[in-house]
Amino acid sequence: MGRRLSRNKPEYLPVQNRKPAFGRKVNSNSAFDHSRVLALRCVYILLKAIVEVGLKHTRKNIITLLITLVACTGLQAQFDTTLVLPEMQVLELRANAIGTEKILFDKGQLEERSFFSLADFLNQESNIYVKSYGGNSLSSVSIQGASAAQTLILWNGLPIQSPTLGQLDLALIPNNFSEEVNIQLGGNSSSWGSGAIGGSINLKNEVDYNQNLELSYGASLGSYSNLIQQGKIQLGNAKFQSVSRVNYQRGTNDFLISPDPAVPDYRQSNAAFVQAGILQSFHYRPNANHDIAVFAWIQQSEKEIPPTITQRNSEAFQEDAFYRLMANWKYTKNKHQLKTSFGHFREKQNYEDPLIDLSALNKFQSLLAEFDYRLSIHPRHQLQLSSTTVLNTSDNEAYGKKQMQNRSALLAAYSYQFKRLALQLSIREEWVNNEFLLPVPYMGWQQGIGQNFTFKLKVSREFRLPTLNDLYWIPGGNKDLMPESGWSQELGLNYSQEVDGHKWSLAHSFFNRNIRNWIMWAPSNQAFWEAQNINKVWSLGTMSKVGYSYTRDKFSVATDLSFNYTRSIFQEALRFPRIAVGDQLLYTPVFQGMANFRLNIVGFELRYQHQIVGQTQGANDEIPQFHVGNVHFSHPFDQGNLSGKIFLTINNIFNQNYVIVERRPMPGTNVLFGMHINFKNNKR
Repeated sequence: MGRRLSRNKPEYLPVQNRKPAFGRKVNSNSAFDHSRVLALRCVYILLKAIVEVGLKHTRKNIITLLITLVACTGLQAQFDTTLVLPEMQVLELRANAIGTEKILFDKGQLEERSFFSLADFLNQESNIYVKSYGGNSLSSVSIQGASAAQTLILWNGLPIQSPTLGQLDLALIPNNFSEEVNIQLGGNSSSWGSGAIGGSINLKNEVDYNQNLELSYGASLGSYSNLIQQGKIQLGNAKFQSVSRVNYQRGTNDFLISPDPAVPDYRQSNAAFVQAGILQSFHYRPNANHDIAVFAWIQQSEKEIPPTITQRNSEAFQEDAFYRLMANWKYTKNKHQLKTSFGHFREKQNYEDPLIDLSALNKFQSLLAEFDYRLSIHPRHQLQLSSTTVLNTSDNEAYGKKQMQNRSALLAAYSYQFKRLALQLSIREEWVNNEFLLPVPYMGWQQGIGQNFTFKLKVSREFRLPTLNDLYWIPGGNKDLMPESGWSQELGLNYSQEVDGHKWSLAHSFFNRNIRNWIMWAPSNQAFWEAQNINKVWSLGTMSKVGYSYTRDKFSVATDLSFNYTRSIFQEALRFPRIAVGDQLLYTPVFQGMANFRLNIVGFELRYQHQIVGQTQGANDEIPQFHVGNVHFSHPFDQGNLSGKIFLTINNIFNQNYVIVERRPMPGTNVLFGMHINFKNNKR
């Protein structure tokens, strides 16, 4: 990629661095008793090891504890291999946490919007608040009134957020790089660790071993010279599959800006961008018990940073480059499942602003290892034991020297399911640089009422560790920072019914969360900004969604309405930045609503989505409420092995003039037209 993208210089926004069921019942009682004894023995050994580590804090005991966890999985070899046991379903208790509200987007839904970034997809397909700087600039999310750093982003179960910034730019994630997006609403720090206070987003890559060959190509053209091209090649057999995905996009992003009726309209400058990425994966399944996968995700982007509406010009730009390598091995047999994951992530962000002679280089690498063992003790009982180790390193110049953060964690989770009752208990113990944190418990309960209602309840403790910038940035880093921590509670009621093609659904939840030791950057006594534990934040609210759909033959219609009410308020007053008790968290709307309508007739599809976001408070200015409407037309075609679609998307159809981030205007009416072609040769 060239260094310069247009006549002005290259872009991106200033990084935070600048400122700081089970199968059937087992018939063999002896097998059941044996598994129960082994499971209890595992728990006893693990608890004993935890106590020893807590007493001695030695590296030897920590290593012994991790080995013990893996050794417990080896106890399954003591079973008589000639004994035939009915197959049980082994569930992932973290990804399917009982009592937690979830939003699941499958492969088909993602393929419909494959030309979107994850940020744009979530903005139009969910009622999650997406904070965007405009066009293809930085985008982050806020779930249930939490900050962007309190929403954990996972890739196949491993966290990919920057340990230096604590965030991830969702505009950099192409939608065609995932087969599934699993969103958990509300805190689940017990399952995933630091950063899952508001929720988690898990991007998954899966493979179909029945596929002989699949070739796909898609291209789209849009307003502001927006070009997107993407492709996929999958080939293999019942034992081996290779999947290659590529994505390329560029544009000028020079949309028209109307800052004020008294000021002439002008086009945004210094806003070009280019991005290219490849995701390669190999999957090997020698038999029904083993599944091995290797992933490599390499991507680079350059984005110019346009001036705000109060600036005359800008030459700032940012470059983002990363590679993410991951290897997974999963072993499944009868009631047991062992999964190991290893990852090596390396990332660099380079922000430069020649006009003020500013250069900020942010780089890091992470080594991750996770061991996960699951056991179906009985058709109603399931146990999961997990061990996670993360080593983050960064040698940013602003730190003065290379800094490291070593995190390890143990998780024990248990679930009980009987008829329409489900219960889950879990506890996590985590230590950072040999210092133990308080245990993090979780309790989730789910109860079916009648045939159509489901009641949910969960209580959990939450936490978020300070980022490397918070700790070591010079000046302003604070090595004495405490982790953000607190408790969250959630109640939910879901309803669903289907009669003669008509489907009704209702989901309503209440949440409450109190977080203390909130980390903020504020002026210190030494005349510079410093990271401090200076506030408490209380969040509460409701999330509601009602839906209806009807399907008959080649006709279908669906609609849904959703509404969020969120109060996320400061509990302590500050002089600077000026914050009063009861003030709403910055960039956190109190009201947010969305309406979706879909009509499908003989394959022709029309979709309309309308979003309204209430007034929010920015760092300096108040941001007025806004509403935006988007229209999408598509028509699929299918000729044997060849299929595809053509589509037209019109965003902001009413040409609303609005901002999400103060002084950063959003595009007016813009269009995207494209086509996607797919060839498949399936095994019979």
